[in-house]
Amino acid sequence: MSAAGPGVHRALQVGIAACAALAWASLGVQVQVLYGSRGLLPVAELLERLRGLEGPDAPGLLEVPSLFWLGASDGLLSAGCAAGLLLSLLALWAPLARPALAASAALYLSYCAVGQDFLGFQWDSLLVEAGLLVAFLPRLRPAPWRLLLVRVLLFKVFFESGVAKALSARGDWWAGTAMQHYYETAPLPTPLAWYAHHLPPAWHVFESWWTLFFELVVPLGIFGPRWSRLGAGAVFLAFLVVDGATASYGFFVPLTGVLLLSLLDDDDLVRLRRGSPTPRPPEPAPPPAPWRRDLVRALVIAHIALSALVFTARFADADPLPWATRAARTWRIANAYHLFGTVTTQRVEVELQVREARGSWLPLALHHKPGPPERAPSWVAPHQPRVDFQLWFYGLSFQRRTPGYVQSLVLRLCEDPEAVQPLFVQALPPAPEAVRLVFFDTRMSAAREADRDLPGAWWTREELDRSRELPCR
Repeated sequence: MSAAGPGVHRALQVGIAACAALAWASLGVQVQVLYGSRGLLPVAELLERLRGLEGPDAPGLLEVPSLFWLGASDGLLSAGCAAGLLLSLLALWAPLARPALAASAALYLSYCAVGQDFLGFQWDSLLVEAGLLVAFLPRLRPAPWRLLLVRVLLFKVFFESGVAKALSARGDWWAGTAMQHYYETAPLPTPLAWYAHHLPPAWHVFESWWTLFFELVVPLGIFGPRWSRLGAGAVFLAFLVVDGATASYGFFVPLTGVLLLSLLDDDDLVRLRRGSPTPRPPEPAPPPAPWRRDLVRALVIAHIALSALVFTARFADADPLPWATRAARTWRIANAYHLFGTVTTQRVEVELQVREARGSWLPLALHHKPGPPERAPSWVAPHQPRVDFQLWFYGLSFQRRTPGYVQSLVLRLCEDPEAVQPLFVQALPPAPEAVRLVFFDTRMSAAREADRDLPGAWWTREELDRSRELPCR
C-alpha cells in the first residue's frame, strides 16, 4: 500500500490551486477581447444562437454545461474570472480546499463549454479533470484508491501522448525527424528554442526516439514501488524543464509538474522540507464507514473505465459506448491527451495589415507571435495569449478556410479597433480604409549573428500568399 497520505494530498491541493489561480488570472486579462460583447467570439451571441435551435437535438445544460445560460454580460464574464481566482486562493486554506477546488473546476468548465476556439486546449481539460480529482482527496487520512486516480491522470498525459506519436501517419517520431522541426515550428517558442533548433541533427534523432521511450515505457513506473515512481518522476521533470524552457504552453508545465507530487510519499515531502519548520501533523480522521469505502472504490473503477473508453474512442477508432464518451468530453471529467502527436515541418505566420486613406500598408504585430524578424521570441508562460496561440493553427490551414474569430478580428479592426487594441503592439488607426492578411513561410535564421541582410535577426520570412484586400467601407 502506498505510504502517501495527507501530506501528499495537501501538496497536490495547494499546487492545483496555484495553477488554477494562474489560469484564472491569464483568462481574466483577456476575457473581454475574447468573449465580451465587442470581442472576437461573444458568448452572449453564441448562447442566443443555441437558444434559437429547435427539435430534440437542441442543446441545453447537459450538452453545454455552463452557468452562462443564466446570463453572459461583459460584467458577468469578468466577475466569473474574479470569482474563479478567489476560489483558487481560498483553496490554499486547508479547510476550504476541497469545496473551493471543486467549485473552481466547475466554473472553469462553464467557460470551456462556451469557449469555442480559445478554450479547447488539452491543458484546459486537464485543469478541470485535475481539479475535480484532487478535490476528491481527503484532508486527514490516507486514501490510496483516490490517489490512484491522480496517478492514472498523470499516466494518461504521458502515455497517451506517446501512443499518438507512435501512431502518427507521418511516422516522424519513429524516423527520428520530429525534433528536427519541433523547436522551429512550436506555436510560441522561447529564445532558447533558437539554440535548441541548431543542436546537431544526431541529437534531434536521439531526442525523437528518447521521447517515444519515456512516454510509452517510463509511465509504467508510476504504478510500481517507490523507486520506480521516483525514477519516472525524475524523467518527467526533466522533460517539463526542457519543454518550459523552449516553448510557452500556458499553464501546462506547472500543472503537470504538480501532478508529479502524486508519485511521492509523505516521508519524501518531509525530506524536501528539511531546513523548514516542520508543520504540525493534523489529527488523524476516523476510518470511513465500509459503505463509503465501497462507494469510493466503485467511483474510482468507474472513472478508470470511462478513461479507457475515451482512450479507445480516440486511438482505436472504436466507440462501444458513444453516450458515455460524449458525456466525458462534454463535461471534461475523463479526457484523452495526445500532445505533439505530429510535428509540422512548416511554419506559416499570418500578418494583419491595415491601410489608412490612400496610404501605405501598416503591418501589425501581436505581442507574442513571431513577427518582425529582428524581434526575439518572448517568454510568456504561464500566461497564454490565446489569440496569438490560436493563429498558429490558422497558419496550418489558411488555404482551406478562414475561422470565424479571424473574420471577427478583421471586422473589429475596421469598425471597432479600440476593442482589439490590447492584442497589438502598435496603436491601431481609428478608421482604416482596408485590411488584408499576408502569409509568410517563417524559419529560424541559420546564423543570427552573421546574417548580413538582417543583423541580429531571429527569423527569416518568405511571402507565400496575400489575401484579397478587404475594404472597411
